[in-house]
Amino acid sequence: MPLSAADCGKIRQVLKGRGTNYRNKDVARWLEKAGFQPPRNVSGSHRVWRHHSGRRIVLVDRGKGDILAPYVKNAAKILLEVGACPD
Repeated sequence: MPLSAADCGKIRQVLKGRGTNYRNKDVARWLEKAGFQPPRNVSGSHRVWRHHSGRRIVLVDRGKGDILAPYVKNAAKILLEVGACPD
């Protein structure tokens, strides 16, 4: 299931704004829809998502609360680079 137009709008908004108020499950949903493989090793807090193009995204899951803005912005940038959202 590809990313919806609403998801793509949110991803583009992240790059324009501060990238705050996103939870790990929100970004993980975007990554799954864009074809990233979920992390194999779920021990620890760092989760490495892999794309078939070779790109990787690291998310830090602190268990609760929002994910840090630099991780959200990096994920948004890479999602656009791999062509997850049409222009």
